[in-house]
Amino acid sequence: MMTQTQKRIFEWPMLLVAIWALQALEISLLQLPAHAGGLNVISILSVYLALTRSWPVLLVLSTVLAVMASAAVTHSGGVVLAAYVWTALATKAAAQAFALEGRRQFTGLVAGAFVFRKALTFVLLSTFDVQPTLTGAIGYTLAGVVPAAIAGWFLFPLFMAWDAYFLHEAEDARELNPDRIK
Repeated sequence: MMTQTQKRIFEWPMLLVAIWALQALEISLLQLPAHAGGLNVISILSVYLALTRSWPVLLVLSTVLAVMASAAVTHSGGVVLAAYVWTALATKAAAQAFALEGRRQFTGLVAGAFVFRKALTFVLLSTFDVQPTLTGAIGYTLAGVVPAAIAGWFLFPLFMAWDAYFLHEAEDARELNPDRIK
């Protein structure tokens, strides 16, 4: 059993190792191309953080996660950074505008954030003259939104358990009601 101080010290190294291991599984073992929208745990985690963290903390955490996610894509890291951070902030705004709590709403929010991030990435790449094809972007988005939503459904209880173990309270005085996981 770890003390609260030990939990605070080991939380980020444990999270980084878990994310790196999942990225290795996504890219190498499952051979999922990141640009095709494969199983991307970082994007799902950033949606959860948008629900449970304050604006400044969300900005910092989404930036760190975006830098980690940029290692798994073939286009500009700046585009990935912008897409992830703006998606996290837009998700936070949507979560505050609507009463969203529970597993079903989280799954819908993951799907919506995935589509928003893919559309924003397409627009940013088009702006920088990379010229992605619209049919390819739509195909990658459609191919990835269902796996992202399914992964969000299964990861939601794990994220809540992580926060409960490390004693994180919802920093915006919003609670994700664990009794609503149905």
